[in-house]
Amino acid sequence: MSLLCEAERELTGHPVAAQSVRTAAILLADQDQNVRAAGYRRLLDGSADATGAVDVAGRALLVRHAAMAGELSAAGATARLRVMLNEPADELLEPFLLGTAATVTLWADGPREAESLAERGLRQLSPTLLHPAAQSLWEPARRRGRCDGSLT
Repeated sequence: MSLLCEAERELTGHPVAAQSVRTAAILLADQDQNVRAAGYRRLLDGSADATGAVDVAGRALLVRHAAMAGELSAAGATARLRVMLNEPADELLEPFLLGTAATVTLWADGPREAESLAERGLRQLSPTLLHPAAQSLWEPARRRGRCDGSLT
């Protein structure tokens, strides 16, 4: 995380590159429980939660974090994520967005919608490329007992 923070500081004159580094930081922070809180806190300090500060996938994770922290209801988070799903997203980051939306939609008691979002994300993944978002995309189907989460 410190390397990403340093890289971001060096990219002050390059807003798109800085946005990519911030998004990478939030995605990385989300994978490790020990750095998650610090990563979200860093992004939320100052103007990092502004629309242009992180990619749509990073903003989706911030919405999920707000719902987990009780700052936003699951239904409210789902409504925000539906809007984000209509925004353009990088094809490698879209599975994160869809996985996050599927997870939050499950919390809002929308299992069918969550499963649909997850299936959409899984269709976008290459069968030869392991993607870090695959686990969250399998979750709605696992909860309904429709698959075992294997990649066969």
